Amino acid sequence: MSESEQKLEILSGEALRAALAELPDWRERDSHVVSAFKFKKSATAVEFMGKAGAAAESAQHHPDLEWRWNTVFLAISTHSEGTKVTRKDTDLAEKLSVAAAELGGTAEPERYGEQFKK
Repeated sequence: MSESEQKLEILSGEALRAALAELPDWRERDSHVVSAFKFKKSATAVEFMGKAGAAAESAQHHPDLEWRWNTVFLAISTHSEGTKVTRKDTDLAEKLSVAAAELGGTAEPERYGEQFKK
């Protein structure tokens, strides 16, 4: 059975809280792990999106991503598991935090959702 055919363990309750304790840049919201990364320049935010895309392709797991000037908003869940959070999501979140930090990004997970407000 290939990795894509394997059922992934859904993280909830204590397992999700424990995983998020290791990911200070991320929060749980509506069955997703979410964050926002702010950069000094818009061009750096675009560079981060390229790194996020490369990490997603490598993991064969793709976050929802929105760009607003110098900030990138991300939401990750495993759609094949009913849009739930799995270890695959937290692994990708960790890689994205590293990529953002390498570019001087600041995590502002509490800002996630503001991109939807008018």
